[in-house]
Amino acid sequence: MLGRWKTPDPLDMTIAEILVDMQGYNAESPEYERMLSRLERLNKLKTEKRRWRVSPDTLAVVAGNLLGILVIVGYERGHVMTTRAKEYVLKP
Repeated sequence: MLGRWKTPDPLDMTIAEILVDMQGYNAESPEYERMLSRLERLNKLKTEKRRWRVSPDTLAVVAGNLLGILVIVGYERGHVMTTRAKEYVLKP
């Protein structure tokens, strides 16, 4: 059921348009050869595996945030608020 609502791939749509346009030309015409080279490039793009690359800046930000959280949790674990210290906390 989820496949029904999938958006069409723009590469597939462009490939289909080129194939339709190619039917109007003779195989020896220069336009046909130009469209054929475009079609080959589009098929090459389609078959390449897409890699999700994360930038080093993003990894540094995430690592810094995790390190900060671990430092805070470690400090809170070692320095528990005692009952005498609660008296000095302002009450809303």
